[in-house]
Amino acid sequence: PSCVFVLCWDRYFSPCTRAAHLRAAMNGSLCAISTSMADLSGFPAYTWAGAGSRDVWETIRSITDLCAESGGLLWRATPSQGTLAPFTVCASRSCDPMLQARHIAARDSRFEKSWEFVLEELSDWRVLRLDVVIPGMAKAGTTWLARQLGRHGVSVRGFSSDFHGEENPLDAQEGAFWPSRRHVERWNRACGSNASLIAVKQPRYLEAIWSMQVLAFLQAKVVILVRSPAELCYSLYLDSFKSPHNLDPKPSLKACMLQPECSCRFKAPNVAGRGWLQKFSLATCRASFAVARLRALAEATLPPERVLIVHTRQLSERLAHVAAWLGLRRHARIGPPENTAMRNHRGDPEFLEQNDLCSEANSQVLSMLREAFAADEGAIAGWLTWWDPDLVTQADC
Repeated sequence: PSCVFVLCWDRYFSPCTRAAHLRAAMNGSLCAISTSMADLSGFPAYTWAGAGSRDVWETIRSITDLCAESGGLLWRATPSQGTLAPFTVCASRSCDPMLQARHIAARDSRFEKSWEFVLEELSDWRVLRLDVVIPGMAKAGTTWLARQLGRHGVSVRGFSSDFHGEENPLDAQEGAFWPSRRHVERWNRACGSNASLIAVKQPRYLEAIWSMQVLAFLQAKVVILVRSPAELCYSLYLDSFKSPHNLDPKPSLKACMLQPECSCRFKAPNVAGRGWLQKFSLATCRASFAVARLRALAEATLPPERVLIVHTRQLSERLAHVAAWLGLRRHARIGPPENTAMRNHRGDPEFLEQNDLCSEANSQVLSMLREAFAADEGAIAGWLTWWDPDLVTQADC
């Protein structure tokens, strides 16, 4: 019975560690829990509401470094019963981390001796291979920039999902102060060693404080693309109703922008069923494209020397500057950024003509959007790395 845990945790332990555990179990001896390792244990394994301070990440750095210096390994302990949140454990390499987990959990009055824990060996975000991140904004040219970097020899990921859900390096460990060792080793192995830089395109990262904190902690370089929120909202409208297999008439731009919500039913071709209802609302635009909020989040988390802010209209002419900032020499340009939302409706020119944001018929919509996003347009103007005198940051017709 004293050896059962060796089999349970076989996939986590190295052969040397398993041998040490087996010897300790056979001899009936138990590892002493040092005061220093006990003091380094018990910190929450995942972020919590309000954990936005940089001091938290300094604590993460200290725990990681001190545990390694003391000859220990970090583990994530998740109680299989009760209401205790997952916490971290610093345990000696030759000892069973389960003993330490139970010892730390006993500090809480809710702990019961019958509880078991799921343990996973942890690594360090700073070990993860990630050099460049394009965290947004969505629909601002992130895909075009990612493909350009790929032509410079950068290995860019973020276009599909793999079996483990780890195409984007933070997603499978969302909210974790420490990633699992398995996750880091698998990501680093998949990235290979031939690429000069490893990059990721994931617009969702710009909206999450934890993601931005991790990017700052691992010291990745960040290129943020911005675009007029009015144009972004219009692009979202076009994308929402791009499918040609509509069962209802597609709603007009006015109907969608001047009312709380609009919708249209679509049906997948050659698939039986009633299809799906696609919705659009101005409230979604306000939540997704609030540049002032995104700027405040980025400035509160990222070191300014590791961030570039580029407007979509600057992308083509400033590409060489971006490449030089990343330390890239080769320069192979593809065509200029294309408005994919407009391209998706080329088969329906009548729809595009009737719902052109810059047409006289939709002038009321354009005025409303400019007014709704006035503060965000101002936030763009004062945020750009390169300010060009002729650059128009608002929706330009």
